[in-house]
Amino acid sequence: MQETNRNEIKKFEKRNRVHFKDYFLMIFTSLIFDSIQALFSTIPILGWALSSLVSLFAWLTFYVWTSIKGWGLSDTVKQMAVQYFIPLIEVVPLINILPTWTLRVVIQLSFLKAEDVVYNASGGRADIEKLVDVYKKVA
Repeated sequence: MQETNRNEIKKFEKRNRVHFKDYFLMIFTSLIFDSIQALFSTIPILGWALSSLVSLFAWLTFYVWTSIKGWGLSDTVKQMAVQYFIPLIEVVPLINILPTWTLRVVIQLSFLKAEDVVYNASGGRADIEKLVDVYKKVA
């Protein structure tokens, strides 16, 4: 019995899917998209259309980027809300001046980091006791 537990512990590897370079590159890219959209939004009609195209390109960029990384950002309802509903705000002219791409990236990276912390704290299994311990440490 103890030998199987030792084998399970040996097979467990800590998970850290989001590194500093990912934070930096994704947030920098989202700030560029938000800046371009804010500039285009100051131009009536044509700028609004171009701003919506930038929004579409930004969504495709981050969708492909996270898919290549294998982050599976559509696995839960909260992540699907961030993945699909926040970009809808970007399609509306004048409202898309808000830095929602940056907000979306920060939220998604926070979700990933939180999942990794729970995974690592539970030894690869999300035991309720481990989750309660993590909650007590964080809260």
